[in-house]
Amino acid sequence: MYRKPRRSYPGVSEEKTRIKVCLTEFLLQGRVALCPRLLFHASIRILFLMDQQPAITQDAVYEALRECYDPELPVNIVDLGLVYGVTIVDNWVGVRMTLTTPGCGLADQIANDVRTKIKNIPGVADGDVRLVWNPPWNQSMMSDDARRKLLIQK
Repeated sequence: MYRKPRRSYPGVSEEKTRIKVCLTEFLLQGRVALCPRLLFHASIRILFLMDQQPAITQDAVYEALRECYDPELPVNIVDLGLVYGVTIVDNWVGVRMTLTTPGCGLADQIANDVRTKIKNIPGVADGDVRLVWNPPWNQSMMSDDARRKLLIQK
């Protein structure tokens, strides 16, 4: 049963404090016999490991990709509809995307920018960018914001 902690721990979120309290209660109920010092170090280690491996979400990846722009257009690649999919496996992120034209001379620059942005996401160890040409990109894939910025009618 969760009880609100008697005191807060500086720099520790309420969720981590709750986990620490639940762990402490579990261990103190006699299920595991540990000395208080060992209990303290175990709970600190759990909090440390939780801080070391933040969860990577698709929202975080798409937010990072919104900082990547097509150099020829004032719109990010997500709003342009160039990103077809994001795959997350543990601490690896894969992005499947296209470009506005297959003959784009800036393909390497855009792909490197995407790779750099996804590697800067906390918790990401490595990333990969795959350029695909099917389905071919067209203006209907753009968001409404991108259409407004480029003055394109539906």
